[in-house]
Amino acid sequence: MTKTRKNIWSVNTAGISRLKIRYHVNTFGQTAENSFIDDEHAYLSAPGIFLYAAGMLHQSSVIHIKPYKYWTRISTSLNPLKDDPFTLFQLWNGKRLIPASLKSLDYNRKNNTAELWLADGISHYYKNLIMHRAALYPTENYLDNIAGEFTRLMNNHEGTDEY
Repeated sequence: MTKTRKNIWSVNTAGISRLKIRYHVNTFGQTAENSFIDDEHAYLSAPGIFLYAAGMLHQSSVIHIKPYKYWTRISTSLNPLKDDPFTLFQLWNGKRLIPASLKSLDYNRKNNTAELWLADGISHYYKNLIMHRAALYPTENYLDNIAGEFTRLMNNHEGTDEY
C-alpha cells in the first residue's frame, strides 16, 4: 500500500478478487466534521474515516465495526443518510453560494482562496447549529464552537485558512 496524496492510497491487488483492509482512525475534536471518541461514546464522521475505491462509490460495500470492549451496542438517532449533515449541507448549499471563479474545484487538493469564505462560513455556522439542535452536543459545546469559529476568522487576516 502506497500513499500517493494526502487522501489517496494506492493498493496493488495483484489480481486478487477480495481485499480486507484494517486501519485505525485518529480522532481530534468534538465537532461535526471530525470524528470523536472517548470512554463513553463515539461520533463517527463518515467522510473522514470510511475508505472507498476510486470509481466504485456506486458499488455496495460492507463495514464491520468492532466497538470498544465495554460498549454493548452500536446505535444512531438518525435515519441512514448518504453522508453526514455538514457534508450534505455543504454540497447542497455550498455549490449555490460559491463564486463563479471557483465553479471547477479539485476536491482532492487543498483549495486556499479568500473567495471560499462565504460558502464555508455559512456551512460551518450551520454545521454547529445542526449538531446542537440534533442534541449531539450540549449548548456549552455549541457556544464554544461558535466562539472558536469567530476567533479563527478574526485572526485570519488573509482569508485563506483551510477549513
